[in-house]
Amino acid sequence: MNILESLKDKLLVADGAFGTCYVGMYGEQGTVAPELANMRHPERVLEIHKEYVKAGAGLIRTNTFAANTASLDADTDYVISNVRAAVKLAKQAADGEAGTDHKKVYIAGDIGPIPADAGLTLNERVSQYKLLGGAMQDMGVDIIWFETFPEFNVLEPVVKHLKARKDTPVMVSFCVNQFGYSNCGFSARALLSQVAGNQDVDCVGFNCGVGPYHMLQLLKKLDIDCGKPVSVMPNAGYPKFTQSRLVFNDNKEGFIDKIQDIAALGADIIGGCCGTNPEYIHQIMERVKTGDIAKAAKVHVEKVQADSAVKDNFLKGRLERGGAATKNADGHKHKLIAVELAPPVDVNDQKLLDAAHILKQSHVDVVTFPDSPSGRTRADSILMAEKVHKETGLRVMPHLCCRDKNAIAIRGSVLGAQLNG
Repeated sequence: MNILESLKDKLLVADGAFGTCYVGMYGEQGTVAPELANMRHPERVLEIHKEYVKAGAGLIRTNTFAANTASLDADTDYVISNVRAAVKLAKQAADGEAGTDHKKVYIAGDIGPIPADAGLTLNERVSQYKLLGGAMQDMGVDIIWFETFPEFNVLEPVVKHLKARKDTPVMVSFCVNQFGYSNCGFSARALLSQVAGNQDVDCVGFNCGVGPYHMLQLLKKLDIDCGKPVSVMPNAGYPKFTQSRLVFNDNKEGFIDKIQDIAALGADIIGGCCGTNPEYIHQIMERVKTGDIAKAAKVHVEKVQADSAVKDNFLKGRLERGGAATKNADGHKHKLIAVELAPPVDVNDQKLLDAAHILKQSHVDVVTFPDSPSGRTRADSILMAEKVHKETGLRVMPHLCCRDKNAIAIRGSVLGAQLNG
């Protein structure tokens, strides 16, 4: 039975984080990054995989999240050798530990995003993702898992290529913040919708970025019944700096409670990301065995479609430059871009926030907000501007219209705006 068939009738529990688990075990004594350990310290990699399988994980990810030329500072041949070694170790752990209870343990070939500052062009990144995925296909992984990506555009030609090459299942998992947006400005709803409509992707999911509470709140606003299996892998919580190190506090009890609620929303694959370890997975499996975590009927909650026309127009970057001239860092003049966003007529600001995040990625200089244009009631321009600034960091400029306010009301608004920065 392949992994897609298995997901039709049961919940699959995956492993937890590999990187933070490795650093926790060997960070002080070891001098090897987790991915480099595939070839330099294979016994460490094998031990962590085994612990996750013993904890009950039915799916483990290869230790290859950062196995790329930029992150490992290595050539392509070394990276591919590293990937092959990683898959062998994961298979060895799965076969050795699962054989005693005849439980099938699936292997996911894990591919993380190449760092944005690596200096690689789009075509170079696409080419490298194809090579990594192809090597994993040849090694016989059960699924290729593109993990923690902020966008799908770079992966679209990759998954098309891999599917044409060999029919290995493919999963794409996105990383969004507590407001539901990725680093590239795409909303969770838009990403889910985009991948749900792609025939080359078999599973979709969200991982990293947020802890279990914010992940649960995000999923409650989405309809995750998208016609494809969905994975959800939140962080253990939020890290703190301790002695110049990022440390995740133990949050097993709160994590397990929220994972139980996430499973009830209809998640097909659950597990953990940064800060989780085999004990977290063991506790999840204990809840599964007692029936506290069961595959529940998928719940349809708020279903709001993003304004795809607005998104597509701004993504093309066809913004006409106009306005006052200023100087950039090298002394050359350029014109500022100001874009107006009208506050909503009700309390649903999803479309406006989607547009604001797209404008941020399009390098708009300032976003302006009219004050109830055409004499129709809309959300307050100052409060709307403050929310957009808080969530995106954009420069904002609310308008104040004297038509509908007397002097007292206008002074009150200005004072309130000053108090809020």
